[in-house]
Amino acid sequence: MKRMTKHPRHSRAKPASEQKLWATAYHEAGHVVAALAYGKGIRRQGATIIPDAEALGTVHTLKHIPGDPSVDLLTGRMRLRIEEDVIVSLAGGAAQRKFRPSSVRSHHVRRDQVAADRLLDYITVSERERHAYWRWLMVRAEDFVDDSFRWMQIEAVAKALMEKKTLGPKELKKVYVDALGGPIGVKGS
Repeated sequence: MKRMTKHPRHSRAKPASEQKLWATAYHEAGHVVAALAYGKGIRRQGATIIPDAEALGTVHTLKHIPGDPSVDLLTGRMRLRIEEDVIVSLAGGAAQRKFRPSSVRSHHVRRDQVAADRLLDYITVSERERHAYWRWLMVRAEDFVDDSFRWMQIEAVAKALMEKKTLGPKELKKVYVDALGGPIGVKGS
């Protein structure tokens, strides 16, 4: 699944200002940290804050819902995975809002919201239920980002993206783990 911070309509890839790059780095870092925290894989393309014609930045995550939720029996486990995927989709905008609220524009989060909405199609039956689910999962995404340990990880990934512009899955995982002092049970030097 490709998660992107979208360009405004009809724009071409332009060099992004330093402020836009930082906002994009935090947005993509929110997706990365949520994906890794929920055990979702990052594809070999990793994450980038190099703008293209479609997006200011992108994170490539692995497909993590087994089977086809539209035809498969909706189990509790599949429902949980869908909820986690929605949180991963919403965590980018939540991180960008926490970093700099004034930097968020509707086009930055539109694609993430569409992806989240499509996922909610599988687990909701009415507009009322969808709206309640949406609000609840948005609160969970915001609380995820507000957690002090997750925020340290988001800051570390954003900083690494600013330094290198593109990070592969191994580099992202290392930054994610190292932000909290490395893996538990491993002595540091």
